[in-house]
Amino acid sequence: MDAIDVIKQRRSVRVYNDAAIEPAKRRLLREYIAQCNSESDLNMQIVFDEASCLNSLPSRYTDFSGATNYIACIGKNSEDLFEKTGFYGEQIVLYAQSIGLNTCWVGSTFIRSLCNVDTKRGEKLVCIISIGYGDERSPQRRSHSISQISNCTEASPQWFRSGVEAALLAPASVKEPDVFFTLKGEEVECHCSKGQFAKVDLGIAKCHFSTASGHILAI
Repeated sequence: MDAIDVIKQRRSVRVYNDAAIEPAKRRLLREYIAQCNSESDLNMQIVFDEASCLNSLPSRYTDFSGATNYIACIGKNSEDLFEKTGFYGEQIVLYAQSIGLNTCWVGSTFIRSLCNVDTKRGEKLVCIISIGYGDERSPQRRSHSISQISNCTEASPQWFRSGVEAALLAPASVKEPDVFFTLKGEEVECHCSKGQFAKVDLGIAKCHFSTASGHILAI
């Protein structure tokens, strides 16, 4: 399965069954997260078999069920923390999808005090990503158009269009588009709104764009 197929297959899954993640896949995830941490200087951590963090809220506040594994997105509190979290966290999401696991970004509907991770002085827990075997079979939804998130036209190069189309499939914290890609010559500029997790959304969209276009966007 190539990277574009993985992007197309990924969807946000909130309902999980009780199948445990196998030891071999746990090892692969730990190794891949360590690689992403090394590249990004983040301190992302994966927690297995811990139900309280995501499942302790009353049902009126959350639609998660059976979520017992998660990735805690942690890093030094800096200006680019949220964007790096989105970019490298989504790389882990796509890797998890490629080995048969489902995921969902979680910004606020979890209990932070029950998140079983170690944070160092000066670090911040941005959000978490649930991971496991999903029971949902909902289709991938592309709810926006190319013109809503970019200045792409019929005259734009194919690599730019491919990147934008992949960005349209990126998960986001809000319903309205909060990321915009602008092609100026051969350079791509990216902007986002001022929402709470907008820079996480920007990093996620940049990850999709970079993967599909072959043009790596700087963080």
